[in-house]
Amino acid sequence: MCGHFSQYYTWLEMHDAYSLIPGVPIPDEEPSVRLDVRPTQTVKVLRNSTNGYEFAPM
Repeated sequence: MCGHFSQYYTWLEMHDAYSLIPGVPIPDEEPSVRLDVRPTQTVKVLRNSTNGYEFAPM
């Protein structure tokens, strides 16, 4: 089975849900609701980097 998933939340909702500090930038472009994201598609995700949390395309 493939790892399909859905994307429902806005960046602000994700920012609030993870209790991110105000210094974490919120991307300008809001993610659209995507009901069928497939393993080969690029999405922006929240990840922990050496500088703290950041939104990055993967």
